[in-house]
Amino acid sequence: MDRVLPGEVRWQPVAFAFILRAHDRMPWSFDGAQRPAGITECERRARDYGLPPMRWPQGWPVTSYGLISLRAAVVADGEGLLKPFSRAAFARTFVHDRGLAQLEDVLEVAEQAGLDPDFVRHGIGAEATKRRLTEAIRAGVSTG
Repeated sequence: MDRVLPGEVRWQPVAFAFILRAHDRMPWSFDGAQRPAGITECERRARDYGLPPMRWPQGWPVTSYGLISLRAAVVADGEGLLKPFSRAAFARTFVHDRGLAQLEDVLEVAEQAGLDPDFVRHGIGAEATKRRLTEAIRAGVSTG
């Protein structure tokens, strides 16, 4: 994001599906007619930016991630490690096609980003983490 968007970029964990739903929109990844073109476009952009070839986890997007990974991103943000966590999460998902559906998957990514897995495990369930994610979603809904 830092290379693509102008100016200073604020990284923020959000649940994009909830934002789309609030605006009565469906992601292209759920639409059988639009999905192939969307995948092709993502793969083209990855090539254009010199990123590794994209690989799509089985069941993406529905079964390849969930709120656990988003809450872990909130925990990472609180520790100043959102960028490395996000990069590791996206690499796991779209380079290694392994997804983030299970807690163990998320904790492995957290450790790669320099976070203590036990700290993240505790933080995922914390009410403050849930509240921060909910607030980020609401902010995205209101500006989306």
